[in-house]
Amino acid sequence: MRAIKNTAKYLLGVLIRLFFYLRRSRLFWLYWLNREARIVFLRQKPQLDYVQRRILADLKRDGSALSSLDELFPGENFLEVFKKYMNEIYPFAKPNHPTKKFLLTMWNMEPLLDLNNPFVKFSLDEKILDIVNSHVGMQYKFYIMSLNETLVATGSESLASQRWHRDPEDVRVVKIFIYLNDVDENAGPFMYIMKSHFLGKWSKIFPARPPFSAYPPDGAIDKIIPKEYIKECTGKAGTVIFCETTGLHKGGFCKEKPRIMFTAGYYSSAAVTQLLLSLPKNFSDNFAELSQVAKYALLPNHGPLATYLYKQRRKFMKKGEF
Repeated sequence: MRAIKNTAKYLLGVLIRLFFYLRRSRLFWLYWLNREARIVFLRQKPQLDYVQRRILADLKRDGSALSSLDELFPGENFLEVFKKYMNEIYPFAKPNHPTKKFLLTMWNMEPLLDLNNPFVKFSLDEKILDIVNSHVGMQYKFYIMSLNETLVATGSESLASQRWHRDPEDVRVVKIFIYLNDVDENAGPFMYIMKSHFLGKWSKIFPARPPFSAYPPDGAIDKIIPKEYIKECTGKAGTVIFCETTGLHKGGFCKEKPRIMFTAGYYSSAAVTQLLLSLPKNFSDNFAELSQVAKYALLPNHGPLATYLYKQRRKFMKKGEF
């Protein structure tokens, strides 16, 4: 009986690996799983302004691009609005992330998708979504956001997302980071390996193994990647970083002062990771007010098989069996 149980576990593990591998194969991912998202995008292809085109060009070339709230939304004082909102909730911040004890989190792990929240408004703004969608050539989904303060390190060891890694949720994951305080080399700036994104020069270095991400051994990046490709994103409060995080990246190690940063994440219809946002009860009342591109960004995309295998994968990870 035990042998049968172990065999069943092994076969399930093989099935999960095969499932994730097939979903991430480039042609299947692009032309089958995301065929509708590509068609919708091509039918409603956005007209980008100069700033959007410049950001898009940097993203396509390097996998990351720098901008600012003032450049994207001149005259709208987004930074002051963000800071006012943050100051109201900052007293309730706490270190409640399960694996990142160096963070003070201002929301829980599945924050409320409140359309009155200025960070939600930014994440679903058509100007932002048009850049994300134009970069990947399809309509993408908004699936995660966070507002955290990275504390000054008490030791010297980089942990979790402070190490070089690739995000595992999808073939191409796009994230946007906004600094809410000035970030220099001592405040843990975000770092990125340029051209390590989809089809980039370094895209095959330390690839993710579905359904897991990739964490290169300490020191391995410095031995392989020339220094000119390692981008340290310092910047003033209000700096906005667009980034394809399936490329190699890491969060900063705060040496002398903390970093306060907002993150918004987007993935395709092919991703099977659960939505890391919670919907308010009256959400449908406000749904009609959103743009068509924002509505698409909030549509669920998980079939029963994908959801089941994702949950099984998480069980295996918890038990250390997969």
